[in-house]
Formats: sequence, structure tokens, C-alpha cells
Amino acid sequence: EAIVNIGGFRVKSTIPENERDSEIWFLLANISQDLNEDEDAIFYLQKAILEDDTNDKAYYNLGNLYMAKGQNYNAIKMYNDCKKKTN
Repeated sequence: EAIVNIGGFRVKSTIPENERDSEIWFLLANISQDLNEDEDAIFYLQKAILEDDTNDKAYYNLGNLYMAKGQNYNAIKMYNDCKKKTN
């Protein structure tokens, strides 16, 4: 079992961290975004990309989060990385 942060709560996950794939991290990020927990979402999207550097949805969503936070350089980097990795 592992602990993940969801909506400010620490929740037990039955999927050990070393067995989570990119899609699991991406789903955790989406839940965090829905709950306005952007820092957690950024962390989970970074993990999704580490697990699968061709996960275009993770790059795109991470770029959107950075853009919303005014981190334009990071946002553009994510969009460019998305384009490079998925072509």
C-alpha cells in the first residue's frame, strides 16, 4: 500500500508506487486538477511523463497548468516536448 494526496487528504492506494504506470499517474493528476490541487497535479503529471515520455496528454495538461500559473517558459517547454516526443 502507498499513500497519495487527493484533495488535501492522504489516501491509501492499493497500487504500490513502483507498480503505477503513466496512466495511473495521469488519472491521479486529473483528480487533483478537478479538486484544484494544482501542485499535486503537477507532481503526478511529472511522474506520468517519467513513466512514459510519449504520454502526450500528460505533457499537454502539464503545459496548461504551467500556463495557468504564469510559468510561460515551462508551459512552452512542455508543449514543445509533447510535439517532439509524439511525432
